[in-house]
Amino acid sequence: MTRNWLICIAVGATPVAHAQSSLSFSDAIERAANDGPTIEAQRASVEAARRSIGPAGRLPDPQLVLGFNDVPVTGPNAGSLTRDDFTMQRVGIMQDVPNRAERRARTAVATAEAEKAKAGLNVAGLDARLGAAQAWIALHFALRRAAIIDGLEQEAHLRSEAIRGRFGAGGATLDETV
Repeated sequence: MTRNWLICIAVGATPVAHAQSSLSFSDAIERAANDGPTIEAQRASVEAARRSIGPAGRLPDPQLVLGFNDVPVTGPNAGSLTRDDFTMQRVGIMQDVPNRAERRARTAVATAEAEKAKAGLNVAGLDARLGAAQAWIALHFALRRAAIIDGLEQEAHLRSEAIRGRFGAGGATLDETV
C-alpha cells in the first residue's frame, strides 16, 4: 500500500514540482497532511461519528401500531371485521424504553467509535506525510541524478568533439586518447 501511495504521490507531484520548483520538503509534507481525498474522507468520518454520540443515548422513536387479529378467512363471515366477535382491531402508539444502562452503553460505544475515527484521521495524516516525504525525496534525487547525467553527457560530447578534432588534425592515435 505504501508503494502504491508513493507512486501516486510521485506521479501527481511531478507536474507540481516542475511548476513550483520552490516547494520545500516541509511544505510538501504539510500540504499532504492537510489536503487530499483520504484526509477529507477521514475528517468526514470523524464528524459523522461525533454527531452520532448524542442520538445513541436517546430513546427510540415511537411507533404507530395498526393491526387486526383473528379475522375470519373462510366460512360465512370470511373477510368481515364486524360479523365475528373474536375479530380484534388495534390502533395505538408504542414506545420502546430500553433501560438506562443500555442507553449509556450505546453512548459509550458511539464515543469509542468517534475516538477510533479520530485515530484513523491521525493515521491517515501520518501516512500522507510519509508518502509525501518519500515522494519528495525520490523526486529530489531523481532530478539530481538527471542533472548529473546531463552534465556527464555534455562532458562526453565535448570529449568526443575534442578527440575528433585531434584525429582530424592527425595529432593523436586511438591509444593516446584513451
